[in-house]
Amino acid sequence: MSRVLIVEDDLEQGEALAEQVCQILGEETEVVGPLPDHRVALKEIQHNKFDIALLDVELNDHKYGGIHVADALRAKSKTPILFVTGVQDEKILRDTEEIDYSHFIQKPFDLEALRRGLNQLISFDPEKAKSDHPKVFYKAGVRDRYWMRESKNNLMQVNVKDILYVEARDHYCQFVIRDKKPVMIKARLKNDIYENSLSAYPFFHQLGRSFIINLNEIVKIEGNIIQFDDSSTKPIQVPKNARKELFQLLNIDDHERV
Repeated sequence: MSRVLIVEDDLEQGEALAEQVCQILGEETEVVGPLPDHRVALKEIQHNKFDIALLDVELNDHKYGGIHVADALRAKSKTPILFVTGVQDEKILRDTEEIDYSHFIQKPFDLEALRRGLNQLISFDPEKAKSDHPKVFYKAGVRDRYWMRESKNNLMQVNVKDILYVEARDHYCQFVIRDKKPVMIKARLKNDIYENSLSAYPFFHQLGRSFIINLNEIVKIEGNIIQFDDSSTKPIQVPKNARKELFQLLNIDDHERV
């Protein structure tokens, strides 16, 4: 059974968040909160241990209330932290990046974004994790349309959800898009495409060095081969060292064969 701390000054949103957490982690999950005051939260963590903490950053009683709670948690333990906030202040957002073993989801978000964030937190091994671990930055409704430069003067717009996968090919990347011909652009897979844009969406995952895949469009896994919801796309082989992480993101037992 997981014990989850929720710090949120909007009680209606906090209660909805608690319900979503139980829906994802299981009804047996013990939720403490929502606590609207960072001082109450500080007292709570002095006497109790938590498996996960979900923290709003800017609270009514203190602009940096969530950051203070995170700092107190981190001084005491390596409890994974998911920042859940609508704050736009760049300095505050940079402060959240300084907290080890944490992820960030910006309001408004959907259940799937929360699920991905929680699953990644659960998969943390604090003894092996590095301080520069990857974080999740998801702004729902932002860049729902993705622009690609086909040539010097031609731009193409697609819905990000229609991108099935992106494949690195030397100095170029090929976009495989639902119901469209593949598009080849000159770009670096990790730096130009994943880190600068597609990582903002929880359903995209960089698979090894050669692919960015849309997790929502995977329909079949046979051994180390994945297939997408489009008969015209080719199957993709999952590197052995990437299988465990992929299964965690898909919320599949790693011992299963599907």
